[in-house]
Amino acid sequence: MARKGITFEQVSAVAEYLINKNINPTIDKIRQGLGNTGSNTKISNCLDRWRSERDYQWRTGQADLDEADLGSLSTKSVLEKLRQDQILEFKKMRQKYQSEIEGLKSVNHQIKEMLAKALNQVEELNFEKAAFRSEFEEMNSCWKQDKETRLLAEGELRGCQDALKRQEKSSDEFRQAYENGLSEIKACHQSELSNLKEGLRIAKDSMEDYRTRYIVDVDNLKIKNEQLQKRVFELVLMRKDSESLSQRLKLELKKKTDDISYLMGEKRIMESSKIIP
Repeated sequence: MARKGITFEQVSAVAEYLINKNINPTIDKIRQGLGNTGSNTKISNCLDRWRSERDYQWRTGQADLDEADLGSLSTKSVLEKLRQDQILEFKKMRQKYQSEIEGLKSVNHQIKEMLAKALNQVEELNFEKAAFRSEFEEMNSCWKQDKETRLLAEGELRGCQDALKRQEKSSDEFRQAYENGLSEIKACHQSELSNLKEGLRIAKDSMEDYRTRYIVDVDNLKIKNEQLQKRVFELVLMRKDSESLSQRLKLELKKKTDDISYLMGEKRIMESSKIIP
C-alpha cells in the first residue's frame, strides 16, 4: 500500500500555529509539527505557497479570512468582519497611544520635578553669588590695604635681586675657578692613568715572559720526568735481571757446595779405608 503524502492544508495549519506562538515556521519546525513526516522538498514548496498567499491576504486586507470563510460568507459578512477587525485594530492602537501618553505624562512629571530642582539650584546659586560679591568687596578692601605692603615688598624684592646678581657673579667666579681646578685635576688624572696603563703594559709583558719561561720549564721538567721514568724502568729491569742472576748463582753455589761436600765425604772414606790394615 502506497504511503500517503502530506498536504498543503497540513503545512498551512502547522505554519499558522507556529506564527501564533511567535515561532518562525522553518522546514525543520514544520516537519516536527507533522510528526517527522514529509520530504523537505514538499514542505518547502507548500511553505512557499503559504507565504505567498499570506502576503496576498495581508496586501488585500484579508489576513484573517481563509478560503473556507470566503466561500461560505457573503459580501456583507466579509465587510462586517473587516469592519470589526478595523475596530479591534483601532482599539489596539488607542491602547498603545494611551500607554504612550501615560509614559509622556510620567516624563512630563519628571521634567517638572527636574525644573523645580533647577529653580532651587538657581536660587542657591544667586545666594552664593551674593555671598561671593560680599567676599569680593571685602577682598578688594584688603587688597587696597595691602597695596603699600606690596610696594614695600617690591622694594625688598629689588634689593634681593641685586644681592642675587652679586651672588651670581661670585658664583660665576667660583665656578670658573672650580672648572680650572677640575681641568688641572683631569690633566693629572690623565697623566697618572697613562702611567698606570704603561705600568700595566710592562707588567703584562713581564707576565707573558714569565709565562713563556714557565711553559718552557714545565716542558723541560716533563722531558726530564719521562727520562727519569725510563731510567727507573731500566733499573727495575736490571734489578730483576740481577735478582735472577743471583738466584742462579746461589743455585750453582749450592750445587758446587753439595759436590764439594760429597767429594770431601768420599775423600774421608778413602782416607779411612787406607788407614785400616
